[in-house]
Amino acid sequence: PVSKNPGIQALLAASRLRGQAVRAVHVAYRIGPRINAAGRMGIAEVAIELLTTRDVKRAKALARRLENANDRRRVLEKEVLSEILSMPQITDRQPGQGICVGKPGWHPGVIGIVAARLVDRFDVPAVVVALDGEKSRASARSVEGVNVKVALDGCADHLRQHGGHAGAAGAT
Repeated sequence: PVSKNPGIQALLAASRLRGQAVRAVHVAYRIGPRINAAGRMGIAEVAIELLTTRDVKRAKALARRLENANDRRRVLEKEVLSEILSMPQITDRQPGQGICVGKPGWHPGVIGIVAARLVDRFDVPAVVVALDGEKSRASARSVEGVNVKVALDGCADHLRQHGGHAGAAGAT
């Protein structure tokens, strides 16, 4: 086996990779998203426990929780993206115009993925904001030649915190 670690074994089973040679593409598109979903969905401790437990039964239960979190993340991502694509700001926008949208109730764990999907679809920078009163969260993704970190630097007086790099940044 790839590993004797019960958590890794349970994760491979959940990813339908048990008994297969694990390649980089598997880590990127099957294993990684399940681990990443824990952080996005606010249960990062589940991923940590999964990778550190020695109990096979517990590992299987934790892997199921990650699988459920990843499924929930997918649903939320599709809902937010669908909602954005139906907004007048998107349907009536001019070609080449960047995108900035926000709404209360959007899960902050999916806004970065949604922003990336908008960039892929429209080839323009996109900012998606999960509005939540005084502490909203924004996630920005960009295209070649537009530095979203520098753009957020220009708004720093209006932000509690921000960071990132040219292609991807976030703010509170």
